[in-house]
Amino acid sequence: MLFTILSYKGYSQLMNDSYMAQDTITIHKPIVIMVKGYDGKFILSEENLGEADHLEKAIKNHKIFLYNDDGIGFISSKDRQKNKVSIGDCPYIKREDKKNITILRLPIEVNQFYIGFIKLSAYNKRVISTNNQKTYLKDSDDFKPILYPICQDSEE
Repeated sequence: MLFTILSYKGYSQLMNDSYMAQDTITIHKPIVIMVKGYDGKFILSEENLGEADHLEKAIKNHKIFLYNDDGIGFISSKDRQKNKVSIGDCPYIKREDKKNITILRLPIEVNQFYIGFIKLSAYNKRVISTNNQKTYLKDSDDFKPILYPICQDSEE
């Protein structure tokens, strides 16, 4: 997986603020976390939950990824069509509030994700809300991997 991320990272820097790859990755027992008091979501394997204490280092080491569950404002309609991206609604099945993070659990069948890349400054700008008005990661023009869930339609 690391090789895939690094190879697309180089190409993504030729684009604007974000880039959508055609590849997908699988995460075993994925969970989404939000740091209390900050905007933005992150995804990781439940096995790596201890890494959340060192979020920036874990992102750098590709143990935790930026996350977006609707793609709106992140994936252009051109990239959606070109890569045949279809992002549905993935409901969370459980919410747990811990000391400094909130954990959102996805249904067991949601374990595949589209890979994209986005500049941290663009990510922060898009996730900021009036509730917290700050993001956990500092703005930069470095591209970081961002994952989008592949949700199963109820008709399948």
